[in-house]
Amino acid sequence: MDPAFGGFFQNAYVTTDLDQALEVFRTVYGVPSFLVHEVDHGVSHRGRPGRMKLRLALANLDGVQIEVIEAAEGCVGLYREGLPAEGFGLAHHHVAMRIGGTLQDWRLWRSRMAAGDRGIVLEGEFGEAARFAYLDDRRRLGHYTEYLWMLDGGKAMDAAIPSFTTGS
Repeated sequence: MDPAFGGFFQNAYVTTDLDQALEVFRTVYGVPSFLVHEVDHGVSHRGRPGRMKLRLALANLDGVQIEVIEAAEGCVGLYREGLPAEGFGLAHHHVAMRIGGTLQDWRLWRSRMAAGDRGIVLEGEFGEAARFAYLDDRRRLGHYTEYLWMLDGGKAMDAAIPSFTTGS
């Protein structure tokens, strides 16, 4: 059995306003900058095909990645949970784990997770280079858990994201 928290690398947050949320991370939490980009791609949401558009920001702080997500359109309901219908909101959303090995290892892991009781809520891929899946751990832990497999183990992604240390 794969440990549910093996390969932990990320805490992720959702927001109603990415620019305002990044200002909070800068001024309150001391994260000076983020890599900001837009995502628009096909996904499977609760087993049905769809698309999602997101604005997201990434930074690595003391070896832990921080992700901040603003849902734009499409299959994005899970990114709006816990946020106010109006006004600014920022909330913890998920933790993320890396799955190592080959694409076949990912496929085996994914088939085991699909048969389990946690439920794959959202999944997608970035060509042959990466796969991701969100499992629903809200009942037990109060948040989703994302699992990510990357062909290079995440090295290229990590190299592109600003990294900082707290100096402790």
